[in-house]
Amino acid sequence: MAMSQQTIIALAIFGLVFLLMAITLIKYGTAAAVQLWSVMGALTGVAFGGITTYYFTNQANQGQITQARLEAEKSARANDSLVASLKDASKTVTSAKATVSSLSTDAKHENPEVVATKLNSVSQQLAAVEDASQRAVAQASATMPPGEAAAAPAAAPAASAEPPR
Repeated sequence: MAMSQQTIIALAIFGLVFLLMAITLIKYGTAAAVQLWSVMGALTGVAFGGITTYYFTNQANQGQITQARLEAEKSARANDSLVASLKDASKTVTSAKATVSSLSTDAKHENPEVVATKLNSVSQQLAAVEDASQRAVAQASATMPPGEAAAAPAAAPAASAEPPR
């Protein structure tokens, strides 16, 4: 198990204080150790207080950084999904445009039932695009912060599937 840099520094300070007190006790006796401790007590308290404050503040900051990274990754995944949905909707619109274009040129020569079937297909494609765009807007609103979600534009109304006259 690897120790963090803060832990190593804290242990080094503890060791230094312990070593200093042990040498004073052995070399100069108890009276000198008490005098040394009276001077070192406040300094040691400040040092240990600083170490403790740094350690817990650092842990809190790391937690906030981790949370921010997780939220950023979640947002990126949601944006990727949104882009994929919009690309699918764009392909469906392109297909619907091609069908409408072929209808306008072939309507004179085709059976009315075939034209009606193609119009029904276009209508279904446009309904699918409307559903996809509503899902995309809902998904985008869900990933926005609460204040921005209220300002998000509503889904565009569905285009009419009726042929031009």
